[in-house]
Amino acid sequence: MAALCCRQLAALTALRWTSGDLADVLGIGVSTARRWREGLYPVPDAVMTWIEGLAGAVAAVGPPPVRVKIGHRPSAEADEWAEWG
Repeated sequence: MAALCCRQLAALTALRWTSGDLADVLGIGVSTARRWREGLYPVPDAVMTWIEGLAGAVAAVGPPPVRVKIGHRPSAEADEWAEWG
């Protein structure tokens, strides 16, 4: 069960999800999500597969580049934007 706990923790960390976030998404109690994360309850295989799949997709795709102009409202002019990311 320790390996499963470590796998889940790594996947949740990659998603930047807390136990509360996982509980909200799945519609379960925070205490159940926390016990899964701490290795006190076994994580259902379908849930573990889903979490790892999401984490893998996020890692593969990464965040999109964000274009902002500091201190101004964005406009349609491309040269007014600074690219971040």
